[in-house]
Amino acid sequence: MFRVYVDFNKKTRAWDGFGLQYLETFDTPDITKKHQDYGGFSLLSHDDRDRVVQLLFGNDGPKPAILRIFLDPFHQSAAQDSKVTEDTLVDRIGFDHESSTTWTREFLSSALSAIREWGGALKVIVNCPAPPSWMTKQNEISGRDLDPANRINYARYMVSWIKYLKEKEQIPVYALSIHNQGENLNFWDDNGHFIHKSQNMYNLFWPPEQVNDFLGLIRRILDKNSLEDIIITPGDTTNFVHFHEWGYSGAIADNPKALDSLGLITSNGFANQVNGRYCGDWRSAGIDILRELKPDLHAWATSIGTTKNDPELVWEFHNHIYGSKVNAIISGNSTHLQNKGPNHLSMISIKNDGSWEINPRYYYLQAISKAGQPGMSVCQVSSNSSDIFIIGFANNNSRNPDSFVVVNLSEKDLELPIEIRGSASSSFCVYRTSQNEKFIRIGAVPIREGKIHYKSAAQSVTSFFGTL
Repeated sequence: MFRVYVDFNKKTRAWDGFGLQYLETFDTPDITKKHQDYGGFSLLSHDDRDRVVQLLFGNDGPKPAILRIFLDPFHQSAAQDSKVTEDTLVDRIGFDHESSTTWTREFLSSALSAIREWGGALKVIVNCPAPPSWMTKQNEISGRDLDPANRINYARYMVSWIKYLKEKEQIPVYALSIHNQGENLNFWDDNGHFIHKSQNMYNLFWPPEQVNDFLGLIRRILDKNSLEDIIITPGDTTNFVHFHEWGYSGAIADNPKALDSLGLITSNGFANQVNGRYCGDWRSAGIDILRELKPDLHAWATSIGTTKNDPELVWEFHNHIYGSKVNAIISGNSTHLQNKGPNHLSMISIKNDGSWEINPRYYYLQAISKAGQPGMSVCQVSSNSSDIFIIGFANNNSRNPDSFVVVNLSEKDLELPIEIRGSASSSFCVYRTSQNEKFIRIGAVPIREGKIHYKSAAQSVTSFFGTL
């Protein structure tokens, strides 16, 4: 007999919400010759851009609370004076923050307008994959090694982009993440040249010692430039296994200055249990080490690498929430130029002729993201079935109702008695997503004798929203 419950009284951690990302310049070596828009937003008509933004950020969409953007290597073409110090104020002179970011900024502005229409808010996190070529020892884009002589220049490069976004564009930047998969030494050959030319994403190698150094260095430069509200993350490793086992969490824990500067743990969520470069799972060991020292520290999974566009996508969210113990998940690209590059699974696919389509992933994100809004809490759940997985979000005095999500990975319908503990709701509105159902409302179910009796459809995701 199934034993399934959601306990809204037992809150395990704060929830910051779900998010998306926009990636404009990804692998072009020269934007003057190939001005890339990996997200494809530039190909849409004005009206279609409005429609896409409303789908993603409007009141009827998944209502993401986080947007991840990137700092490409083209904001400073010429080598700078090596005499600058970390105390030299950062300004926009010598930086070009606009030529390679036209559509990133357009997307940000449109997303903010759509969210503010219904009273929501957006946290922006900036990831910094690689510096300009002249800052590396190899003197090339995605060269492996940062030239120590440009240590301060690169930190200022990061801070200048943040300062520009906040002051010129009025973007609510929340956090700065100092690398993307920078632990993967096997991206480069023995001389530090990037190997994977077919997917030449921007990268720089980040040993733990360099991460620790930059945590403190960037903190000091941010504060010097009146950006005290920006929090710093130690970069986005490939997954939380690499963050722990490859020495990053331990190095930060052993370095009081780095630990003091750390404001948020981030990592990509490329969990792949097959041995190889992306081998990983959903363990929380590295997060646990740092939370023992900073109990209120939050952690975000900044990209989900699954290729699934079915209930297994939401099952992977479950594993990050209850396995990795994260406070937020950025699920992947918001829009994407169809069939271009890795991580092509996105909410919206855009074609070269300017047409576009909604992908199944959109509806599965909607199923969980609307249930887990910022300000809520992850709550305790239980299921004694290897086919049924529960994700619960308690109201936590927010404006959102108690909510939970049921993932059925079975090939058959299952009758579930779901025990509801600690909710003021007397019934729950039900929405179902499956191969043939796109987050459709199927009615309301009452709580009778403390339980909801629900027939969970095979290979489906069902979202429950409390009513009073």
